[in-house]
Amino acid sequence: MSHVLLLMAGLWIYGMYPIGSEPLAFLPSRTAGPWPTVLVTLLFTGLYPVVGWGMIHFLWWGFTRRGWPVERFHAVLQRSLIAWRALLAVLYAIEIYLLHWPILVGRVWGLEGIPVLKDLAGLAPFLTALALSWIPTWGLDRRMRGSVRWPLRDYLAFQARGSLGLFLVPVLIFLGASDVLGHIPWARYALAVYPALATALFPLGMLAMYAASPFLLGMVLSTSTLPAGALRARLAALAVRADFRYRDIRIWHTQGGQLSNALVVGLWGRLRYVLLTDALLEQLTPEEIEGVFGHEMGHARHHHLPVFFLFLIGGMFLYGALAGLAASIWPELGQEAAQVLLLGAWFGGGAWLFGHLSRRFERQADLFGARVVGEPGRFARALLKVADQNGIPRGVGSWRYYSIDRRVHEVYVASVDPRTEAGFRRELSRVLACVGVIVTLGVAAAVYDAVLSADQTAENRRRYAAIETASAGERRLEAEDYAGAERELHESWRDLKGTNFENLVLFLQAEAIWAQGRRAEAEPLYRAAEELHPHDPEVRHDLLARLAELGAGAGGD
Repeated sequence: MSHVLLLMAGLWIYGMYPIGSEPLAFLPSRTAGPWPTVLVTLLFTGLYPVVGWGMIHFLWWGFTRRGWPVERFHAVLQRSLIAWRALLAVLYAIEIYLLHWPILVGRVWGLEGIPVLKDLAGLAPFLTALALSWIPTWGLDRRMRGSVRWPLRDYLAFQARGSLGLFLVPVLIFLGASDVLGHIPWARYALAVYPALATALFPLGMLAMYAASPFLLGMVLSTSTLPAGALRARLAALAVRADFRYRDIRIWHTQGGQLSNALVVGLWGRLRYVLLTDALLEQLTPEEIEGVFGHEMGHARHHHLPVFFLFLIGGMFLYGALAGLAASIWPELGQEAAQVLLLGAWFGGGAWLFGHLSRRFERQADLFGARVVGEPGRFARALLKVADQNGIPRGVGSWRYYSIDRRVHEVYVASVDPRTEAGFRRELSRVLACVGVIVTLGVAAAVYDAVLSADQTAENRRRYAAIETASAGERRLEAEDYAGAERELHESWRDLKGTNFENLVLFLQAEAIWAQGRRAEAEPLYRAAEELHPHDPEVRHDLLARLAELGAGAGGD
């Protein structure tokens, strides 16, 4: 599992909350406080890199002391790293859905009303464990490259910029924009009454973030413009021959590292940057750098980035439709179990198809790069040197890349037998057809849902008004205007019967009555809220705590 998919999984796990099951470990009726949740989370966070260190140490011992073949070592290493990354997602899911970390940081520690900071605290166990995992991978990286010139501090800084920074900055911007919209009355009204608007805004927001990615890179990565000179002139001439437009060619500084890599970002010419790492510029000849540059041009000219973007958006729409379908067909399965099964299926199936697509896109970019430099041998030498500098065995592939030997072989074969490239195009078309089906089904599901929601506009208006009334009642409750809170909450409850908000309104209404000293009247409302079996753990947390005070014990799942 690559860092990108792992980070997406972590964000998705956090974003799906509130769902979850017992135990709510920090309830007063069960423990003395939040320490079980804190201690288990700290244990998971510290244990995760230790597991990785032990795994890497064992595999390296087998390779160096037991004489494992290079191909076997790297094949087992890749599978082990994928399993290790998946373990992080599992541990984080336990922290979220069983230990209810978001309630701890939001309700117990008082961060609930602080935008962005609450989300950062919610993601903190996941991001901390991921950052700590770079320590054992640093040792592995040094051994595989046979180099000791990349200090740990610089390695961690590079990983933080490239892995967390590129992920965290867009996420925080997105979350901040969502919080802003939630505090604007007309925006809140429009999104509640016209849910199709939210469906449309999501891909538009993602597209805006995607379009702004070159500028976000400038905020996160350490880059500088490739200075004028013979190399820049060669690359500019190559871009003219390939009809490739870009905004700038930049040097990607790797904090003294030896990562030979390149990257193209941006959806179109005026917003497109090509990044070449400092190590690549130092270690490759100008002719070989042309080959790498040609490969990156191939990604842009064949529109690989927009295809990945459509795959992501269509897949998320399809996931939402399948989640709703599963809930309606198998209600006895339970919301939590359905979400977990679907999440596993989505990331498993999505990663499998993404790997198929990625490998073929890399081959397509290879063929383009070899063709544009006009000499397959020059391009092949660039591939081989990049692999050697990065410690990649030539005969071992991965879920995202064919092996270097295979890529070089296919470049040479295509240069002498054009029929092989025609066959590859047919193969790529079949994979793209699968992506097209996913995108079509996802968009169709989103459109269908939007059409259905258009018939519910009047009901949405009524429900929105009731929710606003309930929110006003909750604010009165917080301001200790208990009689006013009781009145407004009772008024809203009549219009929210049968909805997911009913148990919350009943609970808040009981709280207002309880605060006025009428505990006998409040208890039946607490019982009614409990019988509605709130799926929201935050509601369960407050409800179970109050029931404990009533001497009723703790109910739940």
